[in-house]
Amino acid sequence: MGNSIGISTALELGDSYMGRILYFDTEHEQYPEISPVANPYNLSKEDVLEVIELLISLAKKARSNIIQFGIDNPLIFYLGS
Repeated sequence: MGNSIGISTALELGDSYMGRILYFDTEHEQYPEISPVANPYNLSKEDVLEVIELLISLAKKARSNIIQFGIDNPLIFYLGS
């Protein structure tokens, strides 16, 4: 079992280890000259906020579809309006 849960652009939920994009660097204490926030892709604040907004909108769409169609209906993966 992974340490992350995510939602894909196809509204599918996944549980697996995901490469980290922005995270707290647990090795920071060994190397105090390095920032405790790791950002290996050098994303800007705006980039990170855009990704978060996308994830929120996908989660809201998935929630809405499950409320509307139920958990066993394949229409829960429908991305239309």
